[in-house]
Amino acid sequence: MRIRMFDPEGLKAVDYKSTYPELASISEFEDLGGRELIFVWYYANATSPLLRLEENKRVEEAMKLSGIKLSPEYIERYLKLQFGETLERAIAKMSSFLPGARYLGWQAIKAIFDQYIDIAHAGTSSFTKSVGSGEEKEDVIDYSAYTTTTSKISASLPNLIARLEEGFGISTSLTSGEDEDESTSIFREWVLNKQKN
Repeated sequence: MRIRMFDPEGLKAVDYKSTYPELASISEFEDLGGRELIFVWYYANATSPLLRLEENKRVEEAMKLSGIKLSPEYIERYLKLQFGETLERAIAKMSSFLPGARYLGWQAIKAIFDQYIDIAHAGTSSFTKSVGSGEEKEDVIDYSAYTTTTSKISASLPNLIARLEEGFGISTSLTSGEDEDESTSIFREWVLNKQKN
């Protein structure tokens, strides 16, 4: 499975921040235009296809893929890894995002949402309880628990839906010959790195 976090591929630079509203709310990215932020993504994001390249080659490729417009002087500075304070802060922030944690977070929100939907579809049948004992034991519907639970679910759904729609900036796609069950393998390297630190 290919996992990407704040993937700019296929997006116009002008639409990048609006596609991922979380990016627009991060102070380190406020002063960056779309092309600059896409450059930062290609250079520093943990899911960038360029991340394993040697630094100068990564800078060159990130400049090309982002379409960033720089003077010859700035191109030379970037190739020397002299990005300036604003871009360095943005690079540090972009490299701090954890794709594994975000993917698992999205899965957790989705699981909660799915369970809420199951409860809503089951109706009052999920809220039966046994009353009495022996031959007088009977199952009755706990309408109070039903009302309390469904009220809480109803209040929580808009926030859950918003979180699912934002998706934590994560997008996934299966690679050829792979099935959904192999998706946990994408976290192997992330987990090993976290254990080292």
